[in-house]
Amino acid sequence: MRLEPDKWIINVIKDYVAEIIIFLIVPTVVVSVFFLPQNIKNSLKSDLLKFNMINFYTSVFTHGNFIHLISNLTSYYIYTSLSYCLSRLSNKKTWFLKCYLIFFLILPLINNFSLIILNKYYLGGKLPPSCGLSGIISAILGLTPISLFVFLKKSGAQLNLEKFMLLIICSSVLLISYSYKHIFLLLITVAILLVSIILGRKELKSIYRLIKEMPLQDISSYFLAIITISLYFVGVIVIFPNTIIVNGNVVDIISHYLGWTMGLFIPDLLLKIVK
Repeated sequence: MRLEPDKWIINVIKDYVAEIIIFLIVPTVVVSVFFLPQNIKNSLKSDLLKFNMINFYTSVFTHGNFIHLISNLTSYYIYTSLSYCLSRLSNKKTWFLKCYLIFFLILPLINNFSLIILNKYYLGGKLPPSCGLSGIISAILGLTPISLFVFLKKSGAQLNLEKFMLLIICSSVLLISYSYKHIFLLLITVAILLVSIILGRKELKSIYRLIKEMPLQDISSYFLAIITISLYFVGVIVIFPNTIIVNGNVVDIISHYLGWTMGLFIPDLLLKIVK
């Protein structure tokens, strides 16, 4: 029995409502807000001298200039798509959606509260209004290696989540400390990374055996995994620039650190709670 065209469209929307929101509606709202008059956009930004719950959320969809908009949208699509695909392949779509929802609900609150306190009590009110999707993107970036863990685990690799996260975090901090040219931090991170590699050697061997023994037709899935981890480390380098002050603005960097931290640990917590 063939469905009528209108019913077919309704069924597709029902089946893919989450995907429509994530990959179509959110970017559309971001682009639409960008083309609003400047005075309206300014009113949507988060003033870091006062608590305004509505602006905490509207500021996420507001961007300062075209480069800010394009770079954020590009990063959003790249890292959201990677985590989504890996989660779908691992039958963990619901877990991914819960993480995504938590990021949008909680991160703007934590981020803006932290920035307001920092601005009012430590920086003398010098920070400009906060805006942009980069905090959410940083959280999704943090989610990316956890999605990769879930995929590898589902594929048969004998992995320990804590050891895997230790490897990821140490490798990430190593890149960050190198970009800051902080020798002491760099040496400490290298030492911790070596220890984590020793502790996680069984997991690394398991991943190697899994890739070595996989059927030829499954290579595309593991190519996705290689692309994922490569783009993750590229993202770490990009979102943590080598200076705290960028064009007189520290807001984005602080948001990146908060988002990345949440992106690593909230999915980890959800994995342990929801088996």
